[in-house]
Amino acid sequence: NLRGARGELAQLYSRVGFAINLGNQLPADDVRKISGQVLDAADDPVIAAVVEHAHGNARRLTKLLRGVARVAQLNDTAPSAQIVRSVAETLVS
Repeated sequence: NLRGARGELAQLYSRVGFAINLGNQLPADDVRKISGQVLDAADDPVIAAVVEHAHGNARRLTKLLRGVARVAQLNDTAPSAQIVRSVAETLVS
């Protein structure tokens, strides 16, 4: 895939040293730690909601955390489990 259909990505492909299979999911403990740091929250219902709705997917986690932080900031409130659920509903699965 990095080479491109017509070899148009040859320069990008030449920069790849090796492929590493990182697995399909982030461990729930890692999601808790990342969420706690980003949202500045302890292990509480907010973090539990993030773990539930991130589904172990790093990209989904990133978009979820960014959305939760943004909604909380715009509403001048602390992140909540309700905000997590609301933002999760807007994400494409």
